[in-house]
Order: sequence, then structure tokens, then C-alpha cells
Amino acid sequence: MRILIKYVFKSMWEKKLRSLLVIFAIAVSVSLFYSSLSVKNSLSDIYTKRIRQQVGNADITVQTKDSSSSKYIDYKLADKLNEKLSYAIHEVNGVCSYEINSKKYDTLSLKGINLSDYKKMNDFLLVSQKNVKPFKGNKIIISSTTAKAYNLKSGSTMNIKINGTTYKFEIVGIAAQEGIFLDESIQRYAIIPFDSLSNYFKTDGKANELYIKSNGRESKEKLISKLKSIYPKYEVKEPFTQEQLNENLSTITISLIFITIIASFMSIFIIYSSFKIIMINKLPHIGTFRSVGATKKSVNKVMLMESMVFGIIGGVLAGVVGIGITYALTLFSTSSELQGMVKVNISYMNLLISFILANVISFISSIIPIMNVSNIPIKEVVLNNISEHKESSNKKGIIGIVLVIISAILPKFVPVKFVEIGSLISVVCIFVGILYAFPLLFKALIKVLKTPFSLLFGSIGKISIGNMRNNKSILNITTLIVIGVGVLLMVNTLCKNMTVQLIDSIANIQTYDIGISFPNLNKSDVETIKKDSNVKDVLGLNCVQNVKVKNSKDSISLIDGVSGDKYFNYRKINLVGNKEALLKKLKSGRNIIVSKILQKRYDLSMNSKLSLELNGKKRNYTVIGFADTYMTQGSFAMISVRYLQKDTGDYNYVAAYIHVRDNVKVSKVNDKLKKTYKDYYPNIEVTSTFKENFKNSMQQLSMMIEGFSIISIIVGCFGIINNFVISFIERKHSIAVYRSIGMKKKQVMKMIFVEALIIGLTSGAVGVLVGIILINIIPMFLEIAKVAMPISYFPKDFIIYVIGAVLISMLASIGSARNVLKMNIVQEIKSE
Repeated sequence: MRILIKYVFKSMWEKKLRSLLVIFAIAVSVSLFYSSLSVKNSLSDIYTKRIRQQVGNADITVQTKDSSSSKYIDYKLADKLNEKLSYAIHEVNGVCSYEINSKKYDTLSLKGINLSDYKKMNDFLLVSQKNVKPFKGNKIIISSTTAKAYNLKSGSTMNIKINGTTYKFEIVGIAAQEGIFLDESIQRYAIIPFDSLSNYFKTDGKANELYIKSNGRESKEKLISKLKSIYPKYEVKEPFTQEQLNENLSTITISLIFITIIASFMSIFIIYSSFKIIMINKLPHIGTFRSVGATKKSVNKVMLMESMVFGIIGGVLAGVVGIGITYALTLFSTSSELQGMVKVNISYMNLLISFILANVISFISSIIPIMNVSNIPIKEVVLNNISEHKESSNKKGIIGIVLVIISAILPKFVPVKFVEIGSLISVVCIFVGILYAFPLLFKALIKVLKTPFSLLFGSIGKISIGNMRNNKSILNITTLIVIGVGVLLMVNTLCKNMTVQLIDSIANIQTYDIGISFPNLNKSDVETIKKDSNVKDVLGLNCVQNVKVKNSKDSISLIDGVSGDKYFNYRKINLVGNKEALLKKLKSGRNIIVSKILQKRYDLSMNSKLSLELNGKKRNYTVIGFADTYMTQGSFAMISVRYLQKDTGDYNYVAAYIHVRDNVKVSKVNDKLKKTYKDYYPNIEVTSTFKENFKNSMQQLSMMIEGFSIISIIVGCFGIINNFVISFIERKHSIAVYRSIGMKKKQVMKMIFVEALIIGLTSGAVGVLVGIILINIIPMFLEIAKVAMPISYFPKDFIIYVIGAVLISMLASIGSARNVLKMNIVQEIKSE
């Protein structure tokens, strides 16, 4: 046994490149698995901090709403629950203007709070300070980002305009990019004493927001219930739910899991073929050991020990590589404003799971080649007789074709509520189906190519076609290329749809030039904006977001109020059917037009009832039509303005959309709006800027997905090369016979390259077919994440992928061609 073990380690060292290939395949597939588990956790930390930017570590918030009896909250009432609370912190907040100079202003969101309270809620670090204590009067703390933007420092003063009056504040602290200062890409923030801001806003010592943290003695749900009884006219809620966070992360994590499954599948195939070549090379030595008394059991144990060594090394490397990939993917998935806080939390449980998986993959991949060799009679082992020419089963091939057909048609018929199981079945069917069906398809394609290749390449073409039949190594090569082409086509098509189709379909919906919003925006404000000589037209928009659908866990992201045809000059929404008739019917009652995506998601039809929660009350709407749109990723609907205002109780506009006159610069109107409405602290968005930002975010996500897939494709390329080596080893004897009866080296090399051409053409064509089926499955995975996007095919790319398959096959065959030149004919045929 000691001799066998010593031999294994020595052979692993001598065949370093092949050992590295196995370790590399294990490490890559398992590191992708680790990353798909860990990226969600890393992104979750970032998004949680981003969501908690305003609320810190508070469990519950109490806020005013339109129906509240007062604009302010008597925070002392919460003292009744002191025994159950870690804290109940009160705050006054509002927007003001910072006077940069006599002609230029910027909006600043003020947080009036006691500094000791703020520190209980948030991470807080001052990078510079002067006279912070006592934190009273006209003192202000700003972020390092704001200080840098306006060249401010501790001890400097700021002129802040609050409710029409300008006050001078002393900068007593400059804070690090944490807490409310985490992301100031949209709005800049500052902290001032509670009493000061309460005095300037005339709140009579009351707050407009409470932050509450439980001490764990009572459940959050019970605490919310008691707070609602104390503050019945106010909004008491959790700052965010885990479902909301999962919804933000689901698009990324589901994409990674999908690609990881495919990468793992490819890696198992590659490790299997690598062990096959290892066992082929060791056959003479195994024969020697067996002939001198080593038992099958002891030889198998030693071979399995080799796979265990590969698994251990691959598992350790997978953890290291996985942490690096997780960091890179997290960085790619995070907006530039938040990239500074990207940290990878190392999960030891995920590392342990990944390590175990590495050993399982190594064991599963190696056991079949090891058992195959152990079942070869000792005489055949000693003679190194390993030829395999078994006829593939047509029955198996037919089953495979049926599975492929199922994977192709299943996405069209799976109900939304079964989309998770349907997507899994489709993926399993396509990969198992192609493994079963490909030998039969390959045989059929070979028959089709026989005549043209015989005409093009003469006798070499005929011999090459003959060599293709029932050669398992050739089938392994073509199968890997099929999977590689299919996966790459699917990923690139997905990314193209994300960066071209989705961007166009969403960005082109917004046909206005500028959007402006501020509190209590009404009809009078819209008319004032319209009077500007640079403005062509204005639309005041009524809408409501995140509307809960009764008897469902989901919400509709956006419902617009529509009053007439003018709306469609600002939002390009395609209604299915007669627009005029639909708009007329929309006005006549509680009727609703939903997107086709929601139609499928909720299984709606004409005259279906949709129960919505508006302003805390249940409202039943009748579905009268459908819209073909990807607005808010398809979670979109339209109702009559009259009923939207009535059911929400809000008669003000959410925003005003502006068309600028031709030949007038949008920036000119934008600057004028900022100046005119500076006291209203408006949020102004230029549509062209929104489109550019949306495009960048989609490109960032697509780059991450492409990078993930390219790693798995690299593994596939190594597997292809590996199988070409196996093919050459298995065929050395037959090639030597060809050479002994007069075939020249050039002719043998030509035969190898013709075979590579056949492999590339057949696998490329079938790979494109697999890619199309995988593209067909994508919408099901997107629906799991409640995401929708247009999926279009790009037929011109199909030819490129077939050419790519041919090139990969040709390049991979170079190693075999070089080995032909070095081959010793006498040594290879001496057994005859």
C-alpha cells in the first residue's frame, strides 16, 4: 500500500499541468458557488446600511401623514413604553437652502436632533471638529463630502435659509461618510441641535419623526400595535422589511445561482474527463501492480485518495478565490457612491460548505473512471487495451430529444405560481436532454456532412467522418463546446437585452425633458411653470407607489392617474386595443388598465377584480384593458385621476413633467426652475441624465454577469483541450497504423484539423439551439425575482458563435497535431 501511495503522489507531481487543471476546475466551480452564497450577504450589508441611512438601527418609526391631527408628534407619549424600549429618539427634519454666494443656492436636508441621541442610532466619526460641546444654538455638522465640495472646514460659517429667514451657523464638526452622510449623491445632509431647528420651524418643542428601538422584552409586532394605539393618527411601521431587501437583491443573486449551476455542471464534466485521462495514463502501471498481487480494492482506494487530495487542495483554493470573486462582484454591483464601503464578510459556514462540495465534486467526477478501469480484465489492463466503440442507444437519444422539447415548451405554459419549480425542471431537462440526445444528433449531422466533406477533402474527409462515429472522447469534446456556446449565447443575449432593449424600452417611456417635484405641488404651480416662454407644455402627474394588492404578498410598484390623451405625450405607454375607448371607459368608474406582465403574474382577464389598498382602505377595481410596457419593470397600472385622488385623499401633484421648446437648452430651464423654486427645495430631474444613469447601472450589472460566465467558459476551454488529449491517447494505435501503411504526417495533421472542423460546425450549430432554449428559460428566472425585461434574439450572432466553436476546436486540436509529429510509430504498434 505504501508503494501505491508513494506512486500516486509522484505521478501527481510529474503530471503537474494535468493535476493543476483538475484543481483549477474544482476551485473555479466551487468558488463560484461560494460567491453566489456570499455576494448576497455582502450586498445585503451595503443595501441595509443604505436603506437605514435615515433611521440608523431603529426598529420602528412614527411619522406624520396627511390625515394626522397635527403636523408634529408629541414624543413624550412614547414614555409610557419606556420599560420595553432601548430608546425613543425624537427629531425635527426639513429641507433648507445653503447660500453658496449671493446668486447660487443648494438644497440641504437638516436633521434637528440631540447629538447624544444621534450617536445611539448611527455610526458616527468626526474627522475634524471645533467647539462641538455643548451642541446647542447655531451649530452644524456636515459631511466630509459636503466640506470638500464647498471648500469648508471646522470653524467656518454657513448661511442657511430656513422658512424664508437666513441664519448663520458655525461648522463645529466634519463627519465621515457614515450614517445619514453615507450617500449624498441625491441630497446633502447636516445635523443641528433639536431645540434650534424646532424653534426655527415653530414646532413648539414637538418632533415630526420618532425613532424607536425595542429592548427585546416584547416582539416588534406587539410593540407596533401598542404604538398605534398611542399614535392612532400617525404612521407607525418598520423602516423596511426583509422582503423589500430580498427584492432588491434577487435579480443579482438569481442570475449568479443560474450561472453557478451551469459552471458546476461543466466542471464536473471536465474533472470526469481529466480523471479519465489520468486513469488511461496509469493503465500500464495499474496492470503491473495488479499482476504482482495488488487487489482491485486497494488500487481503487489509492485512486480515490488521489481524488481526495485534489478535492482538499481545490476546496482550500476555492475559498481564497471565492472571497476575491465575491469582493469583485460586490464592487461591480454597487453604485460608485457606495463602493468605498464595500467589505467582504467571510462566512466560515459558507467556506465549510464549499470545502465539502469540492470533495463531493471530486469524488463524483472520479468514481466512474476509476470503477471503469477496475472492471477491465487484468489481461486487458496489462496490454493497455482501452478502445471503446460501443453503439450509443437510440432509445436514450429519443428520451433526450423529448427532454429538450420539454425544456423548450415548458416556459410557455408554466403558471406564475409554479415558476420556481418550472425553471428548475427546464434547466435540468435541457442539460440532461442534450447529454442523452447529442450522440443521436451528432450521428445524424455526421451523415449530413459525409457527402460535402468527402467532396471537399477527398479520402481524408471520408476517414475523418469515419473516425467521428462512436468515439466517446469526440462526443465529450462536442458536448462541452455545445454547453459552452449555449451558455455564452444565453449570457450575452441577456446582457444585450439589459444594456440595449431594456434601456431603450424603459428610457424611451419618458418622453419629457424635465421632471420637478416639491411638497404641495398643485395646479397653480403647473400653470406658473407653463407661462415660462421657454416651456412648451407641462403635465401635472398624480400617481401612487408600492400599492399593496390584497390577498397577495406583492405590491404594484406604480399606479398613474390618467385623465386624457395628453398623458401619453409624456409617457409612451402602448395600450392593447382601442385607446380612445379604453380611456373613456377608464374615467367611468373604478376601472384599471394593468401591464401585460401583471396580467400574467396575477392571472387576470377582462373584467377581473383587483383589490388594492389605498390610504389604508380596500378598493376594488375592474380590469378593463392591458398595456404593453416595461414601466417600473412591468409592475405598472393606470386608473382614472378622479378615483386616484378620491381613494388616496391626495389632490396635489406628485410631479410636473415639462416639455422644453425646440432650440431651447434644457439646462437653461433647469437653472431657472432651481432659482424660482429655491424656497420650495425642489427635486429636479433632467430626463437625459436619468437615462444615462440608468444605462450605467444596467451596464454595471451586465458586466458582472458576463464576468461570472466568462470564468466558467475558461474552465470549459480547458476541458475541451483535455478531451482532445484523451482522444489522441485513445487513437494513438490507429494513427500509428495509418502512418505504417503510408499516410504522411501532413495527411494525418490534415485529418485531425478536418475532424476539428466537423466538431466545431456540429457543436456550434447544436450549441446555438441550446442557447436559444436557455434564452427562452430566462423570463422564468426573472419572474422569480419579480423582474421583467424584453427578451429579443440576435440572429446575426448565431453565425459568430458557430465560427467561434470552429476556432476553439481548431486551436484545441493543435496539441494533438504536435503529438502526431513526435509519435514513435514502431512503439505504438509493437503490440501487434
